[in-house]
Amino acid sequence: MRKRFLERFGGASAIACLCLPLAAAAYGQVPAPGPKAGPQFLPSTGGTPIVPSTASTPVVPTVVVKPETKAAYVLGPDDQVSVSVLDLPEISDKVYRIDLNGFIKLPMVTGRIQAAGLTVEQLEEEIAGVLKTILKDPQVTISVIAFRREPVYVLGAVRSPGVVQLQGHTTLVDVLSAVGGLADDAGYTVKIVRHREFGRIPLPSAVDDPSGEYSMAEVGTKEIVEASNPAQNILMCPQDEITVPRGEMIYVVGTVPRSGGFVLQQTATLSVLQALSLAGGTAPGAATKNTKILRSAPGGATASRSP
Repeated sequence: MRKRFLERFGGASAIACLCLPLAAAAYGQVPAPGPKAGPQFLPSTGGTPIVPSTASTPVVPTVVVKPETKAAYVLGPDDQVSVSVLDLPEISDKVYRIDLNGFIKLPMVTGRIQAAGLTVEQLEEEIAGVLKTILKDPQVTISVIAFRREPVYVLGAVRSPGVVQLQGHTTLVDVLSAVGGLADDAGYTVKIVRHREFGRIPLPSAVDDPSGEYSMAEVGTKEIVEASNPAQNILMCPQDEITVPRGEMIYVVGTVPRSGGFVLQQTATLSVLQALSLAGGTAPGAATKNTKILRSAPGGATASRSP
């Protein structure tokens, strides 16, 4: 929110400084705006050997999926999953892609299995039910290896706002880099909104919106830029919305070398000394004892005091 330039006080009065919340990046002046056992077949198979499929599957880098994400994420076409079945190496340790119709095809299984629209746990139960015809007490474990390509929306004070398509393991820094990084007028926070079907955002600041359909969190741009808190560089999920608010402004006017507006970056407030430094200090003849600070008060009033 922009503030009016402070009016000059008394003769060669020095400076007026207004501090407001919000900012991001670096201070600068800008224009005001184990071995596996063999398979255990049931007698119902008649002892007929079953030849496992030899179709090759591309190797894809593994994405670590948080337990909450595993439970909540709904599978869809083009997702890639790893299926492991205890005592059934013909199926285990392979990567399967869900086709455009939402099905996967497993070795030793007749027909296709519907996967799209199910959570990981539901698909585990579905495959275990199918394997009961050839295996006693099937133990199935599924992991998401790569999410389908899905958009992440980036808005606000970045160099090239727009849509970034996720491809596998993509972090917050990856997405911000894809849009050219933070703009010069970026504020001191990055806001993230996530659909709850992908789980709650794994950050201490995460809260649910009143509807319970979204998880919201904020991270500091200073921590992102300086990489001082790697835990904040979280994995992105499909349909995430990233917003970088523009930094609030302070204005320094009067007998200073560079009067004007300055963006609050990486911090919510500045000291009077820091504000003066941005303006180049005081100019000759400045009446520093008459320095005033004007600040908006609740109700639209203006509070004034000397530093």
